[in-house]
Amino acid sequence: MTGRIWRHGLRHALASLIVLVGLGAGGTWAAQLLGKSPQASGQLADAETRGLSLVESIPFPNPPPTALISEIKCDPKGGKIYLVQSGSPPFLMGSDGLSRYPVQRLSTGSRSTVAYPVPALDHYRGTIRIGFDVSVDGDLYALLEAVDADSGTGPWFFVAKYHEDGSLDSYFKLEEQPERLQPARLAVFPRGGVLVTGTLKEGGSLRPFIAVFDKAGKFVTYVNGSLQTAFPAPSPKVSAEAHGRSAEDEKLKSGDRAIAIASGSLMAGASDGNIYLLCGTDHPRMYAVSPSGEVVREFDVRVPAPGLTATTMATTGDGSLFISFGIVQGASVAPASSDATNALISVINPQTGEVSAVYRLPAQADPFSTAACAVSSNNFLFLGVTADYQHQQVARYAPQ
Repeated sequence: MTGRIWRHGLRHALASLIVLVGLGAGGTWAAQLLGKSPQASGQLADAETRGLSLVESIPFPNPPPTALISEIKCDPKGGKIYLVQSGSPPFLMGSDGLSRYPVQRLSTGSRSTVAYPVPALDHYRGTIRIGFDVSVDGDLYALLEAVDADSGTGPWFFVAKYHEDGSLDSYFKLEEQPERLQPARLAVFPRGGVLVTGTLKEGGSLRPFIAVFDKAGKFVTYVNGSLQTAFPAPSPKVSAEAHGRSAEDEKLKSGDRAIAIASGSLMAGASDGNIYLLCGTDHPRMYAVSPSGEVVREFDVRVPAPGLTATTMATTGDGSLFISFGIVQGASVAPASSDATNALISVINPQTGEVSAVYRLPAQADPFSTAACAVSSNNFLFLGVTADYQHQQVARYAPQ
């Protein structure tokens, strides 16, 4: 199994955090993170690490995808998995095509799938999807980009809400200068409004941003406070002089850093009304952001073993947060003797930051190494394929 990173244009590269590629009948699943370089943190969780065992396998009638291109999202109870996937070989997928594949919902209860296609917007053309999120109410929202059909101005950015059957419910435009704004991620507040991360163009440079918009798309505020320290924007001139590079070269490098930072964070809305934003790799930190843009709570997240990087985050069905940690292929510095040889999951109390449990997958579970959702803090769903590699499958794991 090899992982690949697809960078399809400046804004579209921001949209793809996790890229999973299955190669051949004997392939396994692996993950790579866009723009992340993990370092050994030395931090260990206090909770004892426990093993997970397979409880049941849930096959779906559709064939396994060749590539999965998206963050994985879950409904509030964890029984439905949302993702973007393709049956085409990765080398045949054009850059625009990646953003036009529908979001698919896998429902473990009915073993059925529903597609949420990229919608057509009145008076706009060339619509593509940048990202998506599932609210605590179970509604799917998509972050879209399109240009004006008459004038060709834009691109403009929209948030669309879907019906349960995959059809378009409604949408609104983000009211911000489109020539400056390059969104990457979307998270929906439980009571309306959205948190958007991405990059802003200032002069010839890019810098990461975090902003709140209300449920009509009106700009509320940029998120300030200590969270901004997780999104540094070094001066190109000072940094260039320190490294003996030209200011123009340093601007380009700063832009790459801005893209990596903006696309490398994980977000999840919670029933307490806040959105939880996880930033950083070797020393990750969690921020609870309110609908007004205030950082109401923050804490360090303990890495369960040296050299691991957070790859997935979601709320559990009982109100905790679960974070899946793994090795980034080609960049890991995890010691061979550490627990990093297998994926680890931490369950965290979002109010206190306390790690209540740490779980390890069994070594033979490679085909199900992608943690997707948590029905509860001890009931996890993993994406994978059937033993004959003919169908997609969800595996349910619980503590031994």
